[in-house]
Amino acid sequence: MADTEDLQKKLFSEMRGRIKEDDSSVPAPDGPFAYGTLFVQGGEQPHFFRIPRDGGEQQVLLDGADAGPGEVIAVNPGIKRLEIHYTALSFLNPQRVKFRYRLEGYEEHWVDADTQRVAFYTNLDAGSYRFRVAACNDDGLWNEEGASISFNVIAPFSQTWWFRFLAMAVFAVFSYLVINFARRFVSLSRFWKKQKYVGSFRLLDKLASGGMGTVYKARSVSDKKEIVAIKVLKEELFEDESNRKRFKQEAAIIDQLDHPNIIRVFERGQTKETMFIAMELLVGQTLTKKIEAEERLELKEGLHIMIQIVDAAAKLHSKDIVHRDLKPDNIMLIEKDGDPNFVKVLDFGLAKTQYQTRLTQTGMVIGTINYMAPEQISGAAFSGATDVYSMGVMFFEMLTGEKPFIGETTIDLMKQILDRVPIEPIRYRFDIPEELNDLILEMMEKESDVRPHVEDVLETLRRIRLHLENID
Repeated sequence: MADTEDLQKKLFSEMRGRIKEDDSSVPAPDGPFAYGTLFVQGGEQPHFFRIPRDGGEQQVLLDGADAGPGEVIAVNPGIKRLEIHYTALSFLNPQRVKFRYRLEGYEEHWVDADTQRVAFYTNLDAGSYRFRVAACNDDGLWNEEGASISFNVIAPFSQTWWFRFLAMAVFAVFSYLVINFARRFVSLSRFWKKQKYVGSFRLLDKLASGGMGTVYKARSVSDKKEIVAIKVLKEELFEDESNRKRFKQEAAIIDQLDHPNIIRVFERGQTKETMFIAMELLVGQTLTKKIEAEERLELKEGLHIMIQIVDAAAKLHSKDIVHRDLKPDNIMLIEKDGDPNFVKVLDFGLAKTQYQTRLTQTGMVIGTINYMAPEQISGAAFSGATDVYSMGVMFFEMLTGEKPFIGETTIDLMKQILDRVPIEPIRYRFDIPEELNDLILEMMEKESDVRPHVEDVLETLRRIRLHLENID
């Protein structure tokens, strides 16, 4: 203990020697002292805590640039990213200092940052904010006063009340000017939409839109060479907790998977107004487009695509995950390593593990009718056999150019899926091997427990492909 006290006094003397005479006073080394935004607690494990403000260290970065000194930092219009660095020092165990922070006016609760010494925010709304940060040593005692700094996010010119009043006056008095203003406003809206940021990505172009979200081409702010596809939850769905859970679930499921035929996720996150998933950007065509263009796929080509889809499904099922929405629209074909039909399985918005809570309402049919298994329509329990059925329908369509069931109405189609036996694929196309014909029919059996396991499907497809190669 004596050696520890001597070390503390020595460190205290060195710290005191670095403080200028015009800074706050420094009492005895066995009590607390304050220096600007520094805080040190005397005792067995003193604390030294601050948000740097001496100019030698960057405290606040606005879009990567140092904000400079000041008690209140002004965040001008156009600034997208606010980054705050903070630090603390324990004389005995500096590497074990932990932090928590909170941006008052934005966050209701403290955020546990562990040993991380930086916080960042994007696209803050106009208004006043106060960033507070506290630290504790490995003794578990928190310095509740901590340090803080205030921000004033300035509203852009277009959001001021007098600008809106002027626009309304111009609209009422000068109709010609209003028309031209409207045209310019549309162009301006498109421009700002292109400049919009989500997380650490800048949106470039809209690629597609679905029931849950919109997919954009985007560029990473930190690495401009990194181009990704970002799926953004639609704003009108963000307020519904069940939609947010389903969107989070999609990203969490893909995070568990590492397979060449399953789309990769680079990042996922949530802003104040939406949620997003950043994925690899794929250039190619959907299986739907290929079937529409070719009607019936060449047998070997179809087998090649089938095997990749089933291999990806086997990976899913090994993790107790059921996709529940396998269909040609969710199969992307890209060129990779000279293969023009390299498969990527997409859209895990309906995927669920067999242990997850049901997010859909009782009695609600979820999926695309043509490719749905009977148990999905009847509301019975789903399993890996559900995906096997959907793949059987896809394979039927790939080889014959026809869907196994066609109804004039949705109800009629559902009845056929539940009760009707499909026509054999070989009756549409005589070059289909009998073993493949039988396999497709077995995959579309009404009862899920008699359908083949995904691994058996994969083994049979590979055997059929090898047989065709040996014939050639």
